[in-house]
Amino acid sequence: MKQDDPGKLLRLFRLANLLGSRKHGYLLQEILEHTGVSRRTFYRDIQILEKCGFEVEKTGSGRWYIERGQDLSDRLTFSVDEARLLRETLVGLPKETSKLLRQKIEALSETGSSLQLGYQSKLSQTYSELQEAISKKKQVQLLDYHSFRSGTVSNRTVEPFSFQSTNGILNAYELSSKQVKQFKIDRIGSIKLLDQPWQFERFHAGISDDPFGGILGESPWNVSLILDEIAAGIWKEERGSFWFLRLEELEGKRYRLSEKFSHPFGIGRFTLGLWDHIEVEGSPDFSAYLHHIIHKK
Repeated sequence: MKQDDPGKLLRLFRLANLLGSRKHGYLLQEILEHTGVSRRTFYRDIQILEKCGFEVEKTGSGRWYIERGQDLSDRLTFSVDEARLLRETLVGLPKETSKLLRQKIEALSETGSSLQLGYQSKLSQTYSELQEAISKKKQVQLLDYHSFRSGTVSNRTVEPFSFQSTNGILNAYELSSKQVKQFKIDRIGSIKLLDQPWQFERFHAGISDDPFGGILGESPWNVSLILDEIAAGIWKEERGSFWFLRLEELEGKRYRLSEKFSHPFGIGRFTLGLWDHIEVEGSPDFSAYLHHIIHKK
């Protein structure tokens, strides 16, 4: 491993947490979107988790998961006795080698702080600082923001004004692009609260979100699907009761989903992942999108 082991360990914690958080698992593209890693890194991390004793499973529909109840801290850390024994083996090694190995052991031992708790604490602090900025109507800088799509890390000056109902997403007006944008909160390095008050509040109004947290623009995608009982149950588990209760109940334990989406990506993944349980009703543009995705693969 490279010298940024604490960061790598945190990534493994996040992946293990993610795969154990949902009974029906996640599609690969969903995992890549959540974690911000490449496909190659994902498969490498899966191998590491399996070597640590995790039983990583993949369903026939391509969903990855870890059985709930597998303890993260026991499998991804050394015990105090294990760490002490490893430290004793470092005696006599070259100084630089010994220093690097000690850093790795400390990062993986119970004697260090819990990285997962630290990660959750950091997220909580970020939420708190953003909420403060919203309540005070202040601009902020999102420092070291990692854009998954462009693969860049940059500072963004924005006017934050709300969180998406699905959580994990910040709605904010970005000054440089003069647009309302969405920002994944777990991709924000840190927050710098500015003294400058909101200047573009008139552009904040009228924002609505789709079931996947997308901001609806002037040309949303209209999608209508017929879900069987299994698909409806997964929809409720993934999207929550609010979006489940909007389904129209039909005969034969079937449900009609009719919603607007900012982009077909999220609902497309959902549909393709449950292809045997979903019927596309009308929606010619969405049907064409699915046809393109299927044949592209």
